[in-house]
Amino acid sequence: IAQTAEDNSSAALALEISGEPGRPIALVAYPGAHPVIGTTDLEFGTRIPNNPDTYANHWVFAGLTLRGLVSALDLGGTGSTDWRIVGNDISCPRGDGQTGCFAAALASHVLFYGNQVHDIAAESPQQPSKQYHAVYFTTDTVHVDAGWNDIHDNRTCRAIQVHSSPLCVPDCGASDTTGFNQYDVLIHDNWIHGDACDGIVLATVDPSQGPVRVYNNILIHVGAGPHPPDGEANYSCIYVAGGTNTGPDGEGVVEVSNNTCYDVGAVDPAWADTGAFARGPGSPELWMELRNNIVVSLPGQPYISTSTDTTRVRGEANLWYGNGPGPDFLTGNLDADPLFADLSALDFHLMPDSPAIDAGVDTGLGYDFAGLFRP
Repeated sequence: IAQTAEDNSSAALALEISGEPGRPIALVAYPGAHPVIGTTDLEFGTRIPNNPDTYANHWVFAGLTLRGLVSALDLGGTGSTDWRIVGNDISCPRGDGQTGCFAAALASHVLFYGNQVHDIAAESPQQPSKQYHAVYFTTDTVHVDAGWNDIHDNRTCRAIQVHSSPLCVPDCGASDTTGFNQYDVLIHDNWIHGDACDGIVLATVDPSQGPVRVYNNILIHVGAGPHPPDGEANYSCIYVAGGTNTGPDGEGVVEVSNNTCYDVGAVDPAWADTGAFARGPGSPELWMELRNNIVVSLPGQPYISTSTDTTRVRGEANLWYGNGPGPDFLTGNLDADPLFADLSALDFHLMPDSPAIDAGVDTGLGYDFAGLFRP
């Protein structure tokens, strides 16, 4: 079963209707079926067209194969809410542009769970733009929960990007009506394997309006390069930029806890914007708080990028290995081999005698990446 012909607005499926609260419209694959929406011959697989007063609220997409030239699933329009995107196969094999293979703009209450997001731009003749991402929560998108996704083997600049840009909605009026900092953003329990630039970027966030948390993620081989054709970028496991486009700066604490970062910044460990963690210079009242993270660097790969504003980074009980002792501006560092079960097979379970076991602080997280309860 496939929908690959154009429906409308350069998409195989254009959505301009809504369900109701508690009664969503659901497109769900029948057990054993593999329905496909989209093709690399169309700019969009599924999209909400960017027309005035166009909404598509209360939707469920589950178990589908979603494809597009630029975006396989684009939640555009003038603001849609209540989306559950669960267990889909998402790819844009020839993708490029100023967006993402999955993108949500002016959206709210988006659940993005258990999706395979993979091989984006794998067939492209050149490295995509630094403004092209695998998963992109953009302009004014808030109340986001992205968890249990497998984001792998992509040539995009960033695996998950949170960045609010001003848009001309609906008719290129005043530019200060959109592009505000984002909040209530949870990114957790994701497996991220391979990306040219950063693994997870929180560019424009404001935790004072709602929590911003990154936890229980495993990120490997990110910041691997090459440099994008439109200029160098940042190459980190997790990056809090502290930017603001519209409205006041973000304030409060971005919580980064219980993540594992391995082999970050292979593109060029000497590049100032390379490191497992990075904090940009903006938003002076915004803290990046690191707790219970495990960082294993290959020789020469920095733990913290040299361009980081370390006065805006705090934390405790992190484990550092591979590039000497941990940063001295953090407390309770554990400098030791975490003793992963089989690093060559990318098995990041901890051996029974791992020094990381029971060595952290209470972050309020009741379970780990494998779904096991923490004491």
